[in-house]
Amino acid sequence: MEMVTQRRDPHTGQAFTCPKTIDPAHAALVVIDAWAYHWCITWCGLAGGRLLRLDHALGAARQLGFTIVHCPTDFIHPYLTKPQRQRMAALPRMPLPGAAAKAPPFPEGEAGPRSQGCLCSGTHMCIPNYGGGGIDPRITIADDDLICADGVELFTWCKRHDITHLVYTGFATNICLTGKPEGLLAMVGAGLDCVFARDMTEAHGTNTGAASANRYTAACVAHVEKHVAPTIDLVSELRRADRWDDAAIVDPLRIVPWGFADRPCCFDRSVNVSMTFPLDARATLHYTLDRSEPTPQSPRYVEPLVLEDSAVVRAAAFVEGRQRSLPTECHYLLRSPAPPLPEVSLSDLAPAKMLMANWIEWWSDQAKGSDPPPQTNLAYSGAPLTLRGVRYARGMGVAAPAELIYAVPPECDRFVAQVGLDEAVLLRDLARGLGAHLAARFRVFADGHELAASPIMRLGTPPWPFDVTLPLGSRVISLIVTPAGDSALAHHANWVDAGFIRSVAGA
Repeated sequence: MEMVTQRRDPHTGQAFTCPKTIDPAHAALVVIDAWAYHWCITWCGLAGGRLLRLDHALGAARQLGFTIVHCPTDFIHPYLTKPQRQRMAALPRMPLPGAAAKAPPFPEGEAGPRSQGCLCSGTHMCIPNYGGGGIDPRITIADDDLICADGVELFTWCKRHDITHLVYTGFATNICLTGKPEGLLAMVGAGLDCVFARDMTEAHGTNTGAASANRYTAACVAHVEKHVAPTIDLVSELRRADRWDDAAIVDPLRIVPWGFADRPCCFDRSVNVSMTFPLDARATLHYTLDRSEPTPQSPRYVEPLVLEDSAVVRAAAFVEGRQRSLPTECHYLLRSPAPPLPEVSLSDLAPAKMLMANWIEWWSDQAKGSDPPPQTNLAYSGAPLTLRGVRYARGMGVAAPAELIYAVPPECDRFVAQVGLDEAVLLRDLARGLGAHLAARFRVFADGHELAASPIMRLGTPPWPFDVTLPLGSRVISLIVTPAGDSALAHHANWVDAGFIRSVAGA
């Protein structure tokens, strides 16, 4: 294949092109960190929005004879027994012949350093944690693909199988794709001939909206072109090889901030929602707020939407009446103000009943060394009650699934609390491997009837406020936490500043 590569003068930044011949039979397409989870919700939307395009490109590259190498780096554990992994693991390892290539630091995002790189402009900043789950299921891992664990494996495979060129794709441009042991800098330093697919990546940094995120990725790509390696537009190269299906719609809109049904974007008063579709300058963007499918007759996006209430935004790009993008759905959730402190604290009351999956009253009375019961004024781990980095003195800590049952105190007609997953787990290497799996829902029942429920709460999400009016004559209140993730590990949940407020009449 005669590809057109692009570089930039390191001093002037002027772009120039030059041809490069690549034989697919002696080339590999490397995918760095196409993960299923990231701690920043908007990053999951922006980077995740590239995955269908990337998978479409991988399928075309396989047809041309490229070897596909998946590099999930930190989260290779789900693939240890896969034949795609073991083919690489079985090779005698060859030492890298040189150190990683050096390059100046990448530019900062337009908004400057903030919350360690959260992209959710203008909302609650996401708290960093290490998730897991491996490669996103939207990325196909074919039988003849490879799964790589480090740079030595990748270099060894290339040398033993006469791989002369590496084409890099993946995330994040300015962090993992370039800096991981199997990343671009390491393999350039080892002497391999590398190019970078500039249309199959996303940079991770702060921004001020969707257009800002686009500009930052472009700036990081230009940085690579100046200081590291040439780039290609992979779709253009596949199109010239008659392997790209232009009829396939594989790209969503780019929206900031993003929110998913199970990870909504939370905000307190209002949120500005910006969107772009940089792949086609002719496109007009149309949206709905009633969950209906957007059409060219739907309201046209011309400036950021200002939302002052919970909403589901659905949007798409159109060119001459034809849909040009995938329908894109984002979820936004208005949080109520924090409730007042209770007049009767839950932690001062004796529960009528406590239930947890890993603790049973009758068994605890007989068995030494059983799991501890729900904790009063402490997290279930025994650490201070902590939500979003704030410590609370009063409350209850449980391990979900759990139920706390209390008699409603006389003359009380409101229940108040703030709830969320305890954050002690972040002290262990930012909850490495757990962040994607920890999730729970909180519910309040009175006399058997559900009165209120939280959304799915995840590690580091803002506390959810409960301010629940109890029906007249309520006798018993039941506080329930159930896991909402795909693991039963460390679902330590906190009810903080929880309790009752006396009725006006009773007062």
